[in-house]
Amino acid sequence: MMMQFVMHPVMQRDAIFRNNYRTTTEKERTGWEYALKNSIERNEIRIDIDVDVSANQLFTLTDGIWFQGIFSSDGQSVIRNLENTLRHYITLLK
Repeated sequence: MMMQFVMHPVMQRDAIFRNNYRTTTEKERTGWEYALKNSIERNEIRIDIDVDVSANQLFTLTDGIWFQGIFSSDGQSVIRNLENTLRHYITLLK
């Protein structure tokens, strides 16, 4: 939550930062869409999922975990949390 308080005013005032952040997040979401479509084609996950919604959820999950990792002094626990969360989400898609 604290990060949002810091980033929000910066994004309102700095168009370059805002545009760069938007570009970065769009690339990340596009990467999730590509990964999901690829997994569907390989029959690794169900074909009836909404790729756009799932890509957005995966982006939000990973983004949130990385932001929470700021408060952790143990980088390995952040990585384990990310791996466990993604494995759980993938299980839901199967």
